[in-house]
Amino acid sequence: MAKKVRENIGGVPLNFVFALASGDIVYQAMVRYPIREYGVIQGAYPKKGHLPQNSWKGFVPLDELPYVVNPRQGYISSANNLITSSNVKHGISHSFTFAHRGTRIGELLEAAKANGRKVKGQDMIDMQLDVLDIQARDSMKDFLKLAEQGRHVLDGADTGRARLATRLLEQWDFQMTGDTVAGVVFLAWEHQLGRYLHEGLIQGERARRGLKDAFMNEMWVARQAQQLAREKRGDNRKRAWCKGYEQLKSGDCAELWAFALARAVEELEKRGGKDPKKWALNQITRHITVHAPFSKVGGPLALIYTVFEPVQAGNRRTVNMAWFQQHHNMLSYLESAGGSILRFWSDSVGTNDHVAVSMDLGVEAHITSRFRSAMKDERWDKNDYLYLYRDSLANGNFTKTGDTITFHPGIPTQ
Repeated sequence: MAKKVRENIGGVPLNFVFALASGDIVYQAMVRYPIREYGVIQGAYPKKGHLPQNSWKGFVPLDELPYVVNPRQGYISSANNLITSSNVKHGISHSFTFAHRGTRIGELLEAAKANGRKVKGQDMIDMQLDVLDIQARDSMKDFLKLAEQGRHVLDGADTGRARLATRLLEQWDFQMTGDTVAGVVFLAWEHQLGRYLHEGLIQGERARRGLKDAFMNEMWVARQAQQLAREKRGDNRKRAWCKGYEQLKSGDCAELWAFALARAVEELEKRGGKDPKKWALNQITRHITVHAPFSKVGGPLALIYTVFEPVQAGNRRTVNMAWFQQHHNMLSYLESAGGSILRFWSDSVGTNDHVAVSMDLGVEAHITSRFRSAMKDERWDKNDYLYLYRDSLANGNFTKTGDTITFHPGIPTQ
């Protein structure tokens, strides 16, 4: 039965997960992908049709597309992460985020399994709104250890900055809530480390371009911290990219971790003032809702079609952010870009079938359009969901005016 359903899937390329009345659960990469010579990656950019390597050689067979039926762990999750190993036969795409969100969802599902608890609709909401930064959680101990060991390089105001940051970070629960200050300090620290480490390796424009790849930069910094924190202090912990800064004394990389922490606080002071309360995530960051392609052309069009708002919660590594990347005209690491986002869950077990949806459709209409205000709903920022029941819809629980259909949400039942 699962294979029959898979064979009839069509539409746009998506990660498609479904459950059958038989109890089977299935993941399937959707749509037909053409086979190109040399395994050219699919789906990322338009291909030059006159090049022989881009000609089609048929379509990828169904059983050679990524899929799984009834996996051993007993559940399926997908969060824009890489879904295959490097041994995959065909190139499907390279437009993936890293594994942070998928890993965190797995943690939450495994916790439910361990407690013998059935996952319900509210659990889906809790997962979709989760703002725990697992990379900060897993690397904080190493970061603080290195900063403490390198603190002798600091003096004066920098010593006070490092102490303030350390106190905030030691008390942080790794939740990227809107009022977190420690979370912003950690993001600033990562960025400063990436800046100095990149400059030590790559000069000029290439270094700045590398910093835009925030995921790679942050993951590389975290790996270096993990390795360095486990090495003994001394010459063996010196790296080429930890030298060349006059503020550092011995070249031990721990000094760079302390120096970068002071620089992070100094930058936040310049942006938000001396009061750490002004550094909160929802005060010092900006989320940029972009229009493709007008946000990229610059000038009046970019101003008309681009909307700037504070980030309410989360970052590019937390589950609640479906897609959160550095802005293409990045003024700082505290700016991100995004577009249309949808949170959705459904519960079809028993007689109380219902669906809940929360949407931020982005800004894809002209500033003078009557649809523009409808495409950015403040309920998204408040984490509200609209509950749409199958029976309610069947009974006409909606109104239609011209080309606008308005659904009237029901009351959720447990």
